[in-house]
Amino acid sequence: MILRILLFLLLTFIGVPLYAASDSTDVTPRKFINIDSAKTLAPRPVDSSKIITPEKVGDSIRLHTPLRTHGSLFAIPLSSVKTITKYELPYINFTGIHDIISQKEPTFYPLHLGSYGQMNSYAVFGGSLRDVTLRYDGRDMNSRSFGGVNLEQFPPEMAEQIEILTGTDAVIFSDNSSGTLINIQEVKHNIAKPFTRISFTQGGYNFIASDGTFSQNIAQNFNATLGFRRESSNSRFANSDFDVWNLRAIFRWNPSDKTSFSLSELFTNHRIGTNGGLDSLTPSFSNEITALATYPDLDERVYRHDITLAGSTVLADDSSSTLSGTLYFSNSIWEKNRSLELAITSDDTIRLSRFTERTVGATTRLEQRINSLTTLRYGGEAVYTTSGQSQYTEELKGLKLAGYGHLVLQPESKSFTLRTGARVLYEDSKIIPSLGAAGELKFSDNLSLSLDISQSSRTPSAAEGLGLNAEKTLLGFATLQYKYDSLRLGATAFSRLTTDPILSEGIRRVNDTVASSLSFNGDSRRTIGITGQAQLRLGSLTSSGFFQLYQTATNGITDNRFPLFYAGISAQYEYQIGQSLLQGGLSVKFLGSFTGETFLPQTWTSIPSRSGESNATFNGIDAFIVLRLGNAFVRATFYNIISQTYYYVPMYPQLDRNLRLSVTWSFLD
Repeated sequence: MILRILLFLLLTFIGVPLYAASDSTDVTPRKFINIDSAKTLAPRPVDSSKIITPEKVGDSIRLHTPLRTHGSLFAIPLSSVKTITKYELPYINFTGIHDIISQKEPTFYPLHLGSYGQMNSYAVFGGSLRDVTLRYDGRDMNSRSFGGVNLEQFPPEMAEQIEILTGTDAVIFSDNSSGTLINIQEVKHNIAKPFTRISFTQGGYNFIASDGTFSQNIAQNFNATLGFRRESSNSRFANSDFDVWNLRAIFRWNPSDKTSFSLSELFTNHRIGTNGGLDSLTPSFSNEITALATYPDLDERVYRHDITLAGSTVLADDSSSTLSGTLYFSNSIWEKNRSLELAITSDDTIRLSRFTERTVGATTRLEQRINSLTTLRYGGEAVYTTSGQSQYTEELKGLKLAGYGHLVLQPESKSFTLRTGARVLYEDSKIIPSLGAAGELKFSDNLSLSLDISQSSRTPSAAEGLGLNAEKTLLGFATLQYKYDSLRLGATAFSRLTTDPILSEGIRRVNDTVASSLSFNGDSRRTIGITGQAQLRLGSLTSSGFFQLYQTATNGITDNRFPLFYAGISAQYEYQIGQSLLQGGLSVKFLGSFTGETFLPQTWTSIPSRSGESNATFNGIDAFIVLRLGNAFVRATFYNIISQTYYYVPMYPQLDRNLRLSVTWSFLD
């Protein structure tokens, strides 16, 4: 409120006129209940009579509408992209990006480390955390030093929508994305009166989070959006607490209805206690008092600035040709504070491991609808990165160049769609190609079949060793979908074969503590599996479920990296009175036995687990409720009601019984 008053007085005294059309809430997403426990409904359409159009302002003022696709990977829509919009977020009880995607994409296996703010990621079609790429407005957010990204560092409230790509589309539009590509399109506000949104969350183990957004048009066709996020928590087990805060700002200029420019800054201060999970010799990992953390004195902190200048323009009056691109800079200071017992060599006497990573890059993309049958996208990227040497990473200094082309063929009947393309990466004096093809055949309005096959490569990170060979992945999957009235069914069979996989093993000290990791190229790694989803809606009651089946092997030997089965069912009831809405339901998930790989926080690598094979278990049942009261949303989720002990990654047990409460309130939405 104070920020609102100060900014308003400032603008009044300097005489800056405030111009706007309206906020972008006149777009109503399709109404869809997702399959996991925290379901979402699209909000109701707004009253269009309240929208201030340029004509109502006056003929002497020409206001321009911001491009809706500014920051998106696709100015021309691509049907294979899955999206999560900002309108859905108030219906989800989340702590970060990982929470949101997990609830919307239950067939992604969660590589969740059990605590808030940790390096939580996904295994998509048998991939690893380094096969997941995060982009913002089309620019890369992954660390080249560690080869991955901590999704918990990015504030979800900075997203207009989250775009999710897999298979052919993912490996063509980004490097190292044989798992999935996630693009965050920058949030868009366009409003005359000050817009404010405040969120507050409280959960188990003193988890407290707050987020605030302020947005207003500060001059003709100029908008300023400012925000902050603060999250902190104690830990269930020793040394798994976390503390993060973000400051964000977006300044957008719309010189015409066909062009938008934006300059954004995201500052992150993220600290986590990295306990490495529980020791395999711990007497009981269901008892916080007797449980033994692998690393009781090891933590990680990053100070990070991400500055992005993005531009988008429509080149043709019929929107058949568009051009977009970014210029960006990132500066990250990494710190790993450790005990001297974790020294890798006898002369390693420095407690604080610290290095700086800097990245300068540019992207460009041209999209053209050649005719009613053909759409072509092509572009390129140049990235220069420098990173200092540390106890866990090699020195990195080099230029990365990439170019790609993506072709879509779709007849007017839309009964068949073909997508194909290729990407060429030049890095470390090596040319690394990726290519793929995907097709969808609609037998009827109710039944469709899609096929996707891609071949891509993942280059090693500085933490693994830059001298290693790039691993090559051949991924194929087929999806059959059926829908009839309120029934939806889907099943996907996939196969992933990786040659020259980059594997890691622990480097142990005399006391048998893993101090770091050593990475090397193996012979092969194979994962085959089946995933499925089902949803049935009967009036106000919705039931849904999913399952995953896996069989995994490394160098020809079965390794049980994922559970033989992972499944879940949920039921939700919805009740609406006027503009107020109530949703409530139950969810339960089941995990088969597996050995898995444990996550090593020093180098962000996965090493063979020593905990042995786990028992089949379930998540202890979750119950949730969502209330929409005007512009206010109240969410409550009771996790693990019967306090079951289970984990997705050994030995990182999930939280026991805990309640999470969240409130979101928008002003002048």
